[in-house]
Amino acid sequence: MATVMLMHWPEVTREIYDQVRRKLVPGESISQAAQFAQSGGAEVGLLALSLALSPTMKTSGTYVEIHDSYYPAIEQAGVVLARSRQLERAQQFLDLLKQPAVIEMLASYDFQPPGASRR
Repeated sequence: MATVMLMHWPEVTREIYDQVRRKLVPGESISQAAQFAQSGGAEVGLLALSLALSPTMKTSGTYVEIHDSYYPAIEQAGVVLARSRQLERAQQFLDLLKQPAVIEMLASYDFQPPGASRR
């Protein structure tokens, strides 16, 4: 992930990266990276803002947001598989994600609905 992000970072940030890259410990998932940071196994973690804002992580330290101009948008989607045994329930879940209260709750963790402009 750092390689992708570096393509968007100014030259001064590349210099900082070059100074710390030997200290970087990649996690197998965003959750593992958070666990490394929370447990003290790493001094710093590069996490999703939604994870940094979670109740457990929020009280474990401090966070600094990386401006979204430094990395490409991360787009996520939901689908209902045709072979699902619970098509109706799956569709209800997708419909729930579109409800204003759910959109508001997701926005509190910095998830934006499709078509929303980035910061």
